[in-house]
Amino acid sequence: MRDVISIGASSNVDLVKNRINEELTSLKNKGIVVSMEERDYGMIKYIGCNVDGETANSSTIFRYYIAKALTEFIANELPLSVIPRLIRHNYAHFSEAERDEIIARAVRLFKTDMSQGNLYKTVQRKNQIATSLLEYLNLNNELVLEGFLRFRLKEFCDELNDYVDQAVDSFMVDREYEEFVALLRYFVEVQDPKMGEAHIVARKSGLFRILDRNQRVVKNEYLEGFVVELVQNQIDYEDLLLSALITLAPVKIVLHLDPKAKISTTVLKVFTDRAQNCLQGTECSLCNYWSDNEED
Repeated sequence: MRDVISIGASSNVDLVKNRINEELTSLKNKGIVVSMEERDYGMIKYIGCNVDGETANSSTIFRYYIAKALTEFIANELPLSVIPRLIRHNYAHFSEAERDEIIARAVRLFKTDMSQGNLYKTVQRKNQIATSLLEYLNLNNELVLEGFLRFRLKEFCDELNDYVDQAVDSFMVDREYEEFVALLRYFVEVQDPKMGEAHIVARKSGLFRILDRNQRVVKNEYLEGFVVELVQNQIDYEDLLLSALITLAPVKIVLHLDPKAKISTTVLKVFTDRAQNCLQGTECSLCNYWSDNEED
């Protein structure tokens, strides 16, 4: 009894063949005769999978192994070609370089989710793919992977679109941030310095203080004069610090803050070679100078 299944794909055909071959090897070891052949039809390449068995059970087992191989490919490899296609089609208004960056972000999100995501969700997703494949292959001898993903695995397709949307959102946020930094950098460049050396320290409450080279607090309206009103309006303390520093435009800035904090990164980007993180570590008294119980 001969059974033939044709699997079509527009990309990653070698990966599909490898996945199928790995699964069919176990059938060959059981004495079941299986073979594969490849043929092209325009943009789609088809892999013909053949099995010769004496019973109908051979065909059932054969289709199970094909479904198992395709499940792994659809869950792990197919998204790596589908995600770029979605981005290039839906976000053509971005430049090629921007689309490449968004693709890299989306693929990174997908890979992270696959390696570090919820195990139950991953198993459930593969079970849904395998079930859909077996249902389809029990009634059909030909399957095109991209079409199957689009029309039979809508939930998984929606997940891939979510990765794309998240990547676009993060890209836009970062681009707006870089434009904001560039604007602040311009303000700094045209501003005349009003002080030589400034040290930035922080309290546990989130308040920042600017100290001069003699460790005296620099009084500035952005940090002192309107604090109550600004807090009531939920103005970010980090925005206040940036406003104060741009107004003062120090010749040198030393940050006694967490080097990984966003405000540290922003100040370094805005003031470039004028700013630096404190290099003394635990030996620096200013890095732990303020506590919530101390008087200003």
